[in-house]
Amino acid sequence: MSKNWNKKMNKAFIFFYFSMALTALFLPLQNSDAAQCSSLQSIPAQPFHGVWLIRDPDAQRITAHLVVHAGEADNPGTEGLAHYVEHLAWLNTGAQDQSNYDSHSNAWTSAIATGYWLNSSAENLEEILHKLMLVLSPLVVDEQIMLEERNIILREHDYRLGNNPLSRYAEAFFARLHTHDPRGRSIIGKPEVIRTFSLDEARQLHANSHCIDNATLLIVGNLTARQLRRALKSATGDIQSCHVKPSPLHYQMTEKGLNESVTLTDKQTVQHRLFFGTTVQIPNPIDPHALEAQLQLLKAVLNSTLPGSLARPLRFDAHIANSYELQMSALDRQHLMLNFFATPDMGISLEKLLERFEAELSAIAAAGIPKQTFERIQMRMLRDLSRVSDPLASSLQHSLQLIAARTEPQTHDQYIAQIETVTLEQVNQLIMALAGDGHRVTKFITPQE
Repeated sequence: MSKNWNKKMNKAFIFFYFSMALTALFLPLQNSDAAQCSSLQSIPAQPFHGVWLIRDPDAQRITAHLVVHAGEADNPGTEGLAHYVEHLAWLNTGAQDQSNYDSHSNAWTSAIATGYWLNSSAENLEEILHKLMLVLSPLVVDEQIMLEERNIILREHDYRLGNNPLSRYAEAFFARLHTHDPRGRSIIGKPEVIRTFSLDEARQLHANSHCIDNATLLIVGNLTARQLRRALKSATGDIQSCHVKPSPLHYQMTEKGLNESVTLTDKQTVQHRLFFGTTVQIPNPIDPHALEAQLQLLKAVLNSTLPGSLARPLRFDAHIANSYELQMSALDRQHLMLNFFATPDMGISLEKLLERFEAELSAIAAAGIPKQTFERIQMRMLRDLSRVSDPLASSLQHSLQLIAARTEPQTHDQYIAQIETVTLEQVNQLIMALAGDGHRVTKFITPQE
């Protein structure tokens, strides 16, 4: 697979559908004792929705992540306003560098969550916690600065979309794929709308979403639960509960059997590109942690060169796709999404590429993944996971994804244990669902002659 393609596609999709990555749920905690042995602890700290500590005896600094369980999909008002609120909340901490949008690199917004983070030396724990808590306080930034912040977002829009046609196509593509679900909303908004963002509406959305009982805190560093509780007591003393609790993710499925297709011609692109996506409903809900482990194994199988893969017929046995990226994620406990972004090989049309992809996916689903292939990929994954050089860093990354997706975090070792439990039958059931009826959206992008 072309490294340049992967780099371009990652740039195109990471901003808008970072939320999709955030729905990648990994695995559950086994029990509190196991969590403590694995350096992950749940810290009772009302009125937070949750407080978690990853203790790292070798850490020289403290890192604090605050995740608010609300994003653009939870915004009932002007499209893109959740991202504007993130900017204003970060300014609430005193970070009023107006030079460019990179001043907001310690904050992010997705469809389902908003996050803020800081790090410092251990002796400054109370200070960074107090600063983070300011994003939950009523907005006190000067109104002129708040209005000027819209210009920062306009520059951000130019960088992420205005000069990047793939990002614009991605935004429109996902908007169609998630027609009936608010996760199809634009996270950044359109320029003509950004210019009109209302301060009153932003204040109201901030008050309704940025509540301590709608937020989870994750701390990483060399400190004890007692030290963290003491620092939290000092940092949160003036913050009141507003009785807003995060709700479980629930995907609003577009009607099954819908198949939408559009062809676009663009003078800024030099390659033919295929964007394909489908959302499907599985018969019964599955625990989100188990579901994601199954999806990870299925993706590894399909991207391998073994019998029962997609890479083998599309790239190695026949030159159909020059490069591609396959994405699969759980949208909730009963809905899945599959995306296939690809460029055709020489002499292959976009229509032929799509036809072969769908035919191969259906053939794999009908025949089932060979047992030998499944077992080999599962063993390979377990081997690679066991060789990870920094399990604590892996635990942090996975835990943030889990928390943002409104479920409990987990350690690296617990992820390994979850992969071990996946069965061939479970993986075959998922691919049958993904190849079945769903809401399908296709975009053929061609260069302008």
